[in-house]
Amino acid sequence: MESIGALKKDGISMGELVEVPRDVAVCPYCGSGLFFEVNEACEENGYWWPDDVSTHCSDEPPIDDDLQWEAFISSHSLMPYVYLLPVENKVRDWVRDNFFIKD
Repeated sequence: MESIGALKKDGISMGELVEVPRDVAVCPYCGSGLFFEVNEACEENGYWWPDDVSTHCSDEPPIDDDLQWEAFISSHSLMPYVYLLPVENKVRDWVRDNFFIKD
């Protein structure tokens, strides 16, 4: 953890998969845990901050397993603007409050 002014934040790398605490958010489709990764960052006051964050369900199967992947996608894609977007926004805000980009 690093002090940045009055803030204490953890440094993460772009594309690094980091577990989201269950008290922050869980998968809205199955209740499993989530991971996040930072896809884009923006610079402000000499530091790089998470800008675009994506979430991944911890039960996501390998993409090369067609049957498991199809079942996963069909059960995890219902009305994403209703179920997934609010969770992704909550995770993004939590990430911005707690992390900076270290490289």
